[in-house]
Amino acid sequence: MIRHHILFTGMGGALGAIVRGYLGVLINTNFPWAILIVNVVGSFLVGVFVAIFAGYESSFSQHIEIISLGFCGGFTTFSSFSYQSVDLFRSGKRFHALINIFLSLILSIGAAWLGMTIAEYFT
Repeated sequence: MIRHHILFTGMGGALGAIVRGYLGVLINTNFPWAILIVNVVGSFLVGVFVAIFAGYESSFSQHIEIISLGFCGGFTTFSSFSYQSVDLFRSGKRFHALINIFLSLILSIGAAWLGMTIAEYFT
């Protein structure tokens, strides 16, 4: 059973990474908008999934791990966010780096809260 769980989590992660990569190509600008959007949307989805599956039995709790650790883990890109923020600082774009850090943190945390609040309202 645990092997299937790990396999499905990995498959979810691969799918999330593919979607993230596609968005990175689709939204190609000087400012890391794609990473910001991915982090905010991924945080929102994690909030929604956690709230939806919180009241179910333990068999459903595995689904939340597959979705949040798998797809959302592969989809969100905090490591890429960190690298791009450092790169912006190193390239002399300190203002862009600070805006990127501020927006990523505030909007992602807010999106997780909003996702949980919306999902709890409907469940």
